[in-house]
Amino acid sequence: MQLLERPGYAECVTALTAGQVDAVTTDDIILAGLAAQPANKGKVKVVGAPFSTERYGVGLPQDNDRCEDVNAAIEKMIEDGSWEEFVTKNTEGTGYTPNASENPPTVDPCA
Repeated sequence: MQLLERPGYAECVTALTAGQVDAVTTDDIILAGLAAQPANKGKVKVVGAPFSTERYGVGLPQDNDRCEDVNAAIEKMIEDGSWEEFVTKNTEGTGYTPNASENPPTVDPCA
């Protein structure tokens, strides 16, 4: 087995669909998003179980006071079910199943 590096995720999937590589690995939600792209639909799918847990965040400028607003928006999406709806809609047909112990996420307090 040989490793073939590419500058970005999209180029990795292009190599996969062209038969230049056998597999692509990264975070499961990134793979699901790539598999959901119209150009990739039906050509690739997410398989296997995650082999690590990754935490995601929202980047804000250093002198920004919007953290509480962002957290409130995320918590609202979780509470009203739109978080799950968006994940399902944007990964449909990709083979992706969210890790039930990590989804929906737990929102960390602002620091």
